[in-house]
Amino acid sequence: MDAQVVLSPEAEPIAAEGSAFEHRTESESVDDQSDSATALQTLTNRVSFAGEGIGTLRVSPTGDLGQLFYLDYDQLNYRYRSPTGEFVEELITEVEGYSWLSSTRGTPAQLLYRSDGSPIVLIAQEHGFLEYQRDASGTWAQASSVSYAPEIPFELTGHLLAEVGPDDAIHVIVTAGDWYYGRMLYATNQSGQWAISEIVEPAASGPYYHFEALDSRYVSMAVDPSDGSVHVSFAPEFLDFGEGGFRRPWDQLAYVSNRSGTWTTEIVHQPRDDSGQSGLASSIAIAPDGQPAIASFFVDRYQTGSAVASQLLFHRRNSDGNWISEVVADRADGYVAGDGAKFTGFAPHLVFDAIGRPHIAFSDHASEHFPQFGAEEFAGQIRHAVKQTGQWSINTVFAQQNPLRSMMAFPTMAILPHEVIFVGLQRISELDENLFVTNIAYNYVESIVPQTGLTISVAERSVSASGAIELVLRRHHGDFSLGTTVLVSGSDPPRIESQTFEIPTGVDQITVELSIKDGTAIATPETLTLTASAIGFYPASTIVSIQPVDLKWHNTDQPHDANRDQVVSPRDALFIINWIATILAGGDPNREAVPRYPDVNADGKVSPIDALVVINYLARSEFDQGTEAEDGEGNSMRSVVAPMLGSRLSATTESDEAEEDRRLF
Repeated sequence: MDAQVVLSPEAEPIAAEGSAFEHRTESESVDDQSDSATALQTLTNRVSFAGEGIGTLRVSPTGDLGQLFYLDYDQLNYRYRSPTGEFVEELITEVEGYSWLSSTRGTPAQLLYRSDGSPIVLIAQEHGFLEYQRDASGTWAQASSVSYAPEIPFELTGHLLAEVGPDDAIHVIVTAGDWYYGRMLYATNQSGQWAISEIVEPAASGPYYHFEALDSRYVSMAVDPSDGSVHVSFAPEFLDFGEGGFRRPWDQLAYVSNRSGTWTTEIVHQPRDDSGQSGLASSIAIAPDGQPAIASFFVDRYQTGSAVASQLLFHRRNSDGNWISEVVADRADGYVAGDGAKFTGFAPHLVFDAIGRPHIAFSDHASEHFPQFGAEEFAGQIRHAVKQTGQWSINTVFAQQNPLRSMMAFPTMAILPHEVIFVGLQRISELDENLFVTNIAYNYVESIVPQTGLTISVAERSVSASGAIELVLRRHHGDFSLGTTVLVSGSDPPRIESQTFEIPTGVDQITVELSIKDGTAIATPETLTLTASAIGFYPASTIVSIQPVDLKWHNTDQPHDANRDQVVSPRDALFIINWIATILAGGDPNREAVPRYPDVNADGKVSPIDALVVINYLARSEFDQGTEAEDGEGNSMRSVVAPMLGSRLSATTESDEAEEDRRLF
């Protein structure tokens, strides 16, 4: 499947005037929509990211695409697009910012999703963070506050990163410190209560402003979904060995994890001499084999501090605990300043997709020496690297060509079954004749790369255990001249049978229905993950909540004894028919003090099927015994039931039939 699932048959990104959050059909381009969410691309100098981008654009367990962003620097907004195209945009709260913020970097915040798809947002504070939760009506409210005691004057929260682990436990990494030095803290609510403690010192904290390419991100975290262990990539310190007026930065790429039961730190990569940077930008993720992998930005420097070259690196930890590194990219794609094209790899974001491929979003790096003010460095455009069949394939998905006038902050991506979304903040500078900046404008940008894939969506997010699950299966960007066989399977416990469905030739979607197994065994709500897969298509998944059936009207001791007279007879079927007729007439069949049990088949509702179940039970009993089943007055089952059903149901109208299933609660 890996070789056939491609990032678009055409591999052409759809760039940025429209939005991934717009309601659009497969054939519509992103820039011809009138019904759209806030057009962030048009809001010059008004949009900023929540922190450094990672953890603010996610795909929820329901398949929704969610995003956090700041409007006018203090209004933290959440918006999401469902798999069917509908979108919602909500104001979470107004956030009072603090030091270390910039035109691109708002107060750090993280978007998380529980296993049931409900969103959570964490917002950094000067010495901790706040947790916000959203209720069913879409209202956001603060749920908790977590704080730490500062150790030094002016110590502030620098980074806030969070992930959800097994059992919906939240794991949080916080850095605290001043500009070049800091420490790392870990917080979790795994025990049911929030706890926070220091795990690493030193750990660089404040944004590292070095040259114009200031929007680096050098702290990243991942949680292993199998064991809940936490993995972090970071830079311990930003050192400067410069002499004689020159800056000569030096730093390492480090890794810390609690998988062994204690927090253990390792050095993943460092410069070969005392002039270079290995820790300026990194992103960590858990590979399909359960081992951590890191994408990082490495800059080799001269003794005077100027950049020699830069690279995008990919590091994987093997089962022996050794780190294996490879170069993903070492040349810019047209984003070149005066020192040449040998610079790339800035601000990587690493994600493994559902079929195990590593994807990296990153920017090119550029350098130039100016007679007026010496060396300057830049970062721009959005590029995408993906490894398939052992080879890295790299494309530019949002192009910029002039480093002096155009830069990019925080390239970030999210992978959906039918497209990969890339976002970033573009900086456009106006220069005078001496190349001094006279004006700067910031704009949110977005690019979409189509992907051959499936989507799966449910008609109702919550269904009764006695009912069925209605699904829409859709294929995207594939060859529709042939049919596609789609396998739908469910997570444990096995509440559905795995089934195959055929999307016919020339059709892009079908609606199907799945029956729920052992519905009466469901005592509490269960979340079921449904997955759709097909050869040559990227798989899709969603979740549905299965609600237990209210069986208070079901006789668990003797299901067929509906009228509770201790005898199963045609009178039980007659009682059910009367119950239905009373409801159709607008009456209350439950006015008697003695409880009755008309829900014979335990499906949580009353219908003629319940009467039929009684009749079939009596018929089987007659057949098995070879004699006529008698009721309390000696009438045979056939002689009583036939005229009873005819008189009770003959007057039922079409509208009555449409309402014949009556829920009992």
